[in-house]
Amino acid sequence: MIKETRGIETVEDLSRYGSVRDVGWVWFGANIGVLSIVYGGLVAGFGLNFAQALLAAVVGTFVSFLFVGLVSVAGAKSGLPTLALSRSVFGNRGNMAPTAVSWISILGWEIVASVIATWSLSSLVSTIFSVQVSSTLEASSLLAVVALSLIMGIFGHAAIVKFQRIASIVFGALTLLILPFLIFHTRGHMAIFSSHAPFGAVVAVTSIIAAGTGISWINLAADYSRYLPESVSNRSIVVWVTLAASVPTVVLIMVGYYAASAIPTLTTSLNPIHSIGLALPRYCAIPFLLAALGGMLAETDLACYSSGLNLLAFGVKIARSKTVVIDAAVVLLGGLVVLLGHSGFMSPFESFLQVLADGLAPWGGVIVADMLVGYLHRKNPDLKWAAYLKNENRRMFTFRFDAILSWLAGIAVALCATVCPWFQGPLVKGFLSEGSFGFFFGGLAAFIIYLIFNTISTRSQLGSINVELNSSVIKLCGNVESSKSAQISTALSSYDKHFIKPLPKRLIVVGSILVDVMVYVETLPERGSDTFASDKRITSGGGFNVCSASKRMGLESVYLGRIGDGPFGRQVARDLEIEGISAPLGFIHGEDSGFTVGVVEKGGERTFMTAAG
Repeated sequence: MIKETRGIETVEDLSRYGSVRDVGWVWFGANIGVLSIVYGGLVAGFGLNFAQALLAAVVGTFVSFLFVGLVSVAGAKSGLPTLALSRSVFGNRGNMAPTAVSWISILGWEIVASVIATWSLSSLVSTIFSVQVSSTLEASSLLAVVALSLIMGIFGHAAIVKFQRIASIVFGALTLLILPFLIFHTRGHMAIFSSHAPFGAVVAVTSIIAAGTGISWINLAADYSRYLPESVSNRSIVVWVTLAASVPTVVLIMVGYYAASAIPTLTTSLNPIHSIGLALPRYCAIPFLLAALGGMLAETDLACYSSGLNLLAFGVKIARSKTVVIDAAVVLLGGLVVLLGHSGFMSPFESFLQVLADGLAPWGGVIVADMLVGYLHRKNPDLKWAAYLKNENRRMFTFRFDAILSWLAGIAVALCATVCPWFQGPLVKGFLSEGSFGFFFGGLAAFIIYLIFNTISTRSQLGSINVELNSSVIKLCGNVESSKSAQISTALSSYDKHFIKPLPKRLIVVGSILVDVMVYVETLPERGSDTFASDKRITSGGGFNVCSASKRMGLESVYLGRIGDGPFGRQVARDLEIEGISAPLGFIHGEDSGFTVGVVEKGGERTFMTAAG
């Protein structure tokens, strides 16, 4: 099997493969683990009857995984993993805080999944060989689980996709075979006659399920769709991801709900998997534990792989295959702490879900809002130019304060409505005290605030599409995408070859990516230096190369113009984003060239222009 060498760079068209069904298998396999059975125990603990439990499971699961499907669309269209894609929204440096929250979340979930897989493996060994479950056995089982996840993480995406398909078929079928035995041997069917629980309890359970299912996966969504061909339908991605992840989760939650009536220690046991195994006859316990182990391994391999991508997005300068080693070491240490500790499992676990969701949901709200803004801009070229011309540093290695402030505001709102054993927000009153709804309100607040920021920014620019850098105006020529775009002009002042001023701060390249452009950027002597002011740095090549090279010289680079809609043009568009170069592009059908204007300016003091031919 070939090891993946690609990190967080764009997946080019020629390297894309697979179908939306492959992504469906990834998410189906990731959600056949017994963790959902434990959620079912939580549902039963709130006193819900069958109809209420089913409603909470369906709403909490399907709605939360819908957002996983939406973010998966962004991965397929950009070819980027989730937190690398997030850089274009928050800015490269601004994205570091969300990336840190995401990495902590992934590690936490991976530790939880690894511990449950460890319990499954140690209980399986105990059942088969009739030995006592000991700390030594659990530590050895944890080491084996982490090692298997590490191997999958090192080999990368293709290996994980194949494993998830096999795990989905084998362990999914095994789970289906043992579900009837699990239900009837635990006599949980009597739970259907439970009385109604209060409405607040239903809403509380729904929020817990949403936080522990789709919301916990949202920061991994694009990692497993970025290899899909760009031609794959957006709708099919959303439908396959949502259904493949939600259906097995709902089924297992309901199984846990039934089983909890016969296993009262399901939510309080130090080892809930072992408790379920003890409630089953031997011939049923072994298949159950095998299915439990396989299902949890199908979760830990995704977490291990995505954890490495998060480290790369954070700026760690090592190979992707080495980042997963860091992940494995942290998970091994964290797993040992959990296994050797003496506290109960479910109470800190529930708190863990709530607090992490308060950071992830607002981030997801900003990402989905940005996708909506991008969709509207693509539909209306006038909005596209208006929104981006005065925000040319949008994709640069800086901070995008509209996204960051929206995210922080969302977190603040979330914390105000959060309730957990060691913290209660000031807005937690009435039915809100039944459960933690902070992540929902936080995500909604971040979504709305980000849209407001972008609406204000767009409206303020619709009347001033012409960019006035100084007094002289040069009208751009050539084919232009819309009536408003045709009015775009660049104001340039006359050039005084004798001036001595700081190095220009911004490079704007307008037009083709193919036509050669040469830009002479004056360098200036530093104080006390013997370098002449007339010395120049030279950068030349296509529009993309000018932007890229000038960026390395310390210039902010903006690419305005249109490129072809073929594979080469779209690849360059993705490369521009990776380089951190703002590129509000339009696409020319069947072409990759056109009129070119190169501008180097600080107050419009220097320009260089060229056209095709």
